[in-house]
Amino acid sequence: MNARAAYDATLVRDVACRYARGVDRKDLDLVASCFTPECAYEGALGRGTIADALATLRAALPRYERTMHFMGTQDVAVDGDAARSETYCVAYHVRPDGRHFTVGVRYLDALARTADGWRICRRTVRTEWTREDPASLPG
Repeated sequence: MNARAAYDATLVRDVACRYARGVDRKDLDLVASCFTPECAYEGALGRGTIADALATLRAALPRYERTMHFMGTQDVAVDGDAARSETYCVAYHVRPDGRHFTVGVRYLDALARTADGWRICRRTVRTEWTREDPASLPG
């Protein structure tokens, strides 16, 4: 891999991390900055456009006191102004009543280089597993 492709691959990886940071901070402007306006979305937030998914996310966020997304294995392929990435994620969610909900997903993204940097233009989210735990006992 040449230096330019390696640099681009790092920038593509950063998009997935920015997405996770935005969700965990409940910063939907930061989340939206990861996508092109016409991005197609299919996954846990429904099927349609990224605008549809962001509206669903906005409504879903109050279900959780806190979330923490751990981005893991990433496979990135860059071809000029287009890229594909697959990112493994374990997302931890704490509900207002203290119960914990954990989900393992894979983000399958197609990205495009835009005037504002790399952006996701198509995202498919595959849920691999989920786990729900009771609230932790005090002490």
